[in-house]
Amino acid sequence: AILFVRNDYYLLFDRISGEGSHTVEALFQFMPVRVKVDGNRVRTDREGLRNIELAPLNLGTNFRPSLVTGQTDPVQGWISNRENMPAPCVIYRKKGAELPVEFGCVMVPFSGGGRSANLKIRKVKVEDGNAFILSWPDRTSELIFWRWNAQGQATFGPYSTDGQGAVIRRTRGGKVTYAGVVEGSYLKGKDLALLGNGLVES
Repeated sequence: AILFVRNDYYLLFDRISGEGSHTVEALFQFMPVRVKVDGNRVRTDREGLRNIELAPLNLGTNFRPSLVTGQTDPVQGWISNRENMPAPCVIYRKKGAELPVEFGCVMVPFSGGGRSANLKIRKVKVEDGNAFILSWPDRTSELIFWRWNAQGQATFGPYSTDGQGAVIRRTRGGKVTYAGVVEGSYLKGKDLALLGNGLVES
């Protein structure tokens, strides 16, 4: 699932079902630009231009990134632009992962004047699913919730929903300025009450 949280960033959630122990990879192919690996984050480095940062979410499996460009065995890190052209490919890999496995990340565009998106991520403990607080340089924050099996009501922080996912944006003072729920009929809690079907935004 890919969610666009307008007008700022994308959320990606992926799940590999099955059983047993396997090597699991998530690949991100870039155009021929400078790409840097910084811990478990990856970002482009284009001077004076817009860039993008990949910031993984901890869904229970520790994926580590590596960078491949122009590899021939196996073939990886190429794009086709009338002719084969080497281009960076980021591989988030986990060896010996016990299926099912979940992978998630935040994909954040940021201005060329900065060296990173300066995004802080903190996991929030919930009983059903996963929740995170994303903190931004302008001191706004978002509470993100996601689960794969949306059955019944889930509670995360001061909010509850019957949906698969939810996003709640708040100012430094705690005022809600944006809220959305995915595949649900309600999202409610402190200073918030959304009702509808499917994707509901306010």
